[in-house]
Amino acid sequence: MRKGKNRFVVMRQKRKVKSYELRFFLLIIAGMACFPLLYLHQRVFAGSSGNRSTYKNTTAARNSLKNFYATRERRQQHLMHNKPRPRDYSKPLTAYLEPIDSLETERSPLPLRNTASSRLKKVTFPTMHDSCSRLMEDFPVDSFPMEDPFLPWIHDYFPSADTQYIQFVAQNRRRCDTGEDHKETMKFWEPQIALFQPVPVIAEEDGSYRLAPNLDVATHKETRFQCQFHTADDRLSRITLSEFPFNYEYINFRKGRKPMLSRSGKDTSLYWLSQLTFKCPIPLKFQSLLLKTSAGDKPSFYVDLIPIRTPARVDQTLLTANHTGTQNLPPPSSVFNPAKAFGDSHYLPKIEDAGRWANLPVCHRDKTGPTVSTKAEKKHQLVACTWTAASYTRRGDTLTISDSGKRLKEWIQFHLLVGFDHLYVYDNTDTDSENLRVVAEEFGSEHVTYHRWPCRVCNNNRPGHKNPGERSSQYAAEASCRERYGSQTEWMSFIDTDEYLVPMRVDEKGEYNWKVVLEEMNTKKIAVMKLLSSRGLPRVDQMK
Repeated sequence: MRKGKNRFVVMRQKRKVKSYELRFFLLIIAGMACFPLLYLHQRVFAGSSGNRSTYKNTTAARNSLKNFYATRERRQQHLMHNKPRPRDYSKPLTAYLEPIDSLETERSPLPLRNTASSRLKKVTFPTMHDSCSRLMEDFPVDSFPMEDPFLPWIHDYFPSADTQYIQFVAQNRRRCDTGEDHKETMKFWEPQIALFQPVPVIAEEDGSYRLAPNLDVATHKETRFQCQFHTADDRLSRITLSEFPFNYEYINFRKGRKPMLSRSGKDTSLYWLSQLTFKCPIPLKFQSLLLKTSAGDKPSFYVDLIPIRTPARVDQTLLTANHTGTQNLPPPSSVFNPAKAFGDSHYLPKIEDAGRWANLPVCHRDKTGPTVSTKAEKKHQLVACTWTAASYTRRGDTLTISDSGKRLKEWIQFHLLVGFDHLYVYDNTDTDSENLRVVAEEFGSEHVTYHRWPCRVCNNNRPGHKNPGERSSQYAAEASCRERYGSQTEWMSFIDTDEYLVPMRVDEKGEYNWKVVLEEMNTKKIAVMKLLSSRGLPRVDQMK
């Protein structure tokens, strides 16, 4: 036999079958054919205490043989005419609601949760499993289940451009109704504040999880959600723990050292606690699924989002010198002690026993956002995001605006003229109107990206109202735009369609252009611009 690269070819060449090999092969076939008869023979005479030879030619034996072959024939015919159909593994989005009394908030250390799968209320959204192209358009933002205050109020989620994370954008449901008339409502929704507060967790080798008594022993020092990834057929499943983009407690500490949770008053001044953003690391085996080309409009896989339930911290923060520095440490009385609050054996319940979002569809990258860009090669220099609708009422529901199509067209024309590279339009129209979509498509996808964003504002009152307004849909749209497209541009702005950013510098052609302003800002190493606001009307007659 030749060696080297031709060895495989030589091994596949035909050769003459030896006679003894053929006899041995036929002997094996004959043995296999006789096996059912031997098996039947043993079954017919099993348990007989008499002389087995007296039963060899009985009618029972012959009938058993006949029944055996008849049964085998019927089974084969059934398989031929009833071939198994491909199984539909699609899964509807489901919310499992955990009773609020499963968590005992007054005892220390915190007892294990009194929960089980039988105690969970199941709410299914059957239309949320079959379309990636309408994923966030159909997401049940406005039909958010109201019985479980620990569930995050999700407005948007999508894979990151590098396929390493699922990015979530949620809103603080507690801010929708505040003031003296809503004390009980505010108390019920206190767990929404807990979702902003990180907890330390230990991931055990046996696959269980427990709350860590201190940051030093925690495998995950700042997390709040378990993220269970699984395929449609559940053959592949992995769990990761969520990550925050920054420490919300530290941001709140720097903003004025007010507590994150106040049990009286309007509680809307802490506007940085309106948007909750976090991300779930995608396991490596699932990252590859995002890059595969899929037939149709089906999800790549699913993720379950399980909040880690602990009472919201009141007048205390889990901050150390690593967060604040040694000179700015909060007083000892306001420092949260995990060992005292959690103990060292508070294990999280099994996922099937915990309240959660289940079967959140995760779609391919080409369905959800832009490609990744490095810092040195940003796709755009300047972009703007806007949240608008074909018709809407102003704060307090005092005035209805119905000329949004015209407003949007003028707004897009102006900002493209003065140096904006791209504009992102989030359409909050709550009907099937295509008015704003048609306007956006006039300028082409290279200049304008259009998003259907039908979720409503939860409170449209004026800021000075006894139950002040919360522009939840608008704030979530701004966060979505920043998280989806922020990595693609050097500068990003968030403005309404009745607001125009006018550059006060001219280029070499004598035209006002934002590129000149940005070059000046880059030279001065300025990263944030605050602009002067004044009333004015655009000179439509000067627009090209």
